[in-house]
Amino acid sequence: MRSARSRESFPSQQLSIADDRMPSPYALNGGIAVLTPDEEAELVARIDVIRARIERTVAPVLRQAPEDVKLDHFDQIMTYFYRVRSTLKRSLVKKVETDLTEYTRIRDTLVLSNLPWVTKLARSQRQSAVSEEDLFQEGVCGLLKAIDRFEAARGLRLMTYATWYIREAMQQIRARQSHLVSLSAHDQTLLGRVEAERAAFTHHHERAPSNVELKERVPGKPRSLKQLLHVLNPTVSLDRGNMEGSIPIAIEDSVADYDHKDEVENTIGKLLESLPSRERFVVTRRFGLDGQKPTSLEALGDDLKVSKERVRQLQRQAIRRMQEHADEDVLELNIA
Repeated sequence: MRSARSRESFPSQQLSIADDRMPSPYALNGGIAVLTPDEEAELVARIDVIRARIERTVAPVLRQAPEDVKLDHFDQIMTYFYRVRSTLKRSLVKKVETDLTEYTRIRDTLVLSNLPWVTKLARSQRQSAVSEEDLFQEGVCGLLKAIDRFEAARGLRLMTYATWYIREAMQQIRARQSHLVSLSAHDQTLLGRVEAERAAFTHHHERAPSNVELKERVPGKPRSLKQLLHVLNPTVSLDRGNMEGSIPIAIEDSVADYDHKDEVENTIGKLLESLPSRERFVVTRRFGLDGQKPTSLEALGDDLKVSKERVRQLQRQAIRRMQEHADEDVLELNIA
């Protein structure tokens, strides 16, 4: 069984508890104290304060970051911080790491309290070819990521927000497993090369490569590479809708045309992650991507305390930003 440590985004993005204290999904029989909503809200508020303090501390460092480094989320900021840590003043590093120690301790408490929910989600997917324990571990990784990116100001409960990340992590491993079964030994070897090149590119550039960039780095037959890149980046097409009336992007109609709905949702999720938090909130609520009824521009304006026209601007900025992050053979977005 893989450890939750295997997919850290920055050195502290892992459970700081010892491995022998990390329960398996089979050991969760009421032995973990679940936080009350008020207790959880208090810890989330404390994490927000610590995160803001860390971001203020490293702000001068971030201003010197290359333009292609993604710094939209806290985990990305910390990944860059650890990348350049050896070049920074010792006093700054010590200040950040002191705050991170407290941040990680609180986050561990939030994770442990919500492990029963991760277990429930893993058990709901028993029909998949992936073991329940692997699903559980992937779900823990998703929960860690969600906590690092959660903003209490959104007015949501933590687990309402985190469930999407947990399910996404589980869906990704299921999708990869289903594709791997159908690949030849040669293609599986080539896939390993593709993944290695993608990891190296991401480490160097602090962003994932496009399919075109991967093709330039990996030798192979075009058809084989296209198949493998589909495994890594499933195709999705979003149709243009009425920008003024209801949902600007007809996601449900597009998803219904595909056999692998989970893969489509994963691709959409990756594009949403490329957005600043405010734009992501607008897109998610406007299109009903959180499973709720799509929200009108006027209602979103009331939520954000801005005008209807400002919400429309944020919506269009978000869609264009998603276009910029999408490779042509991964996603096609058409807007007015």
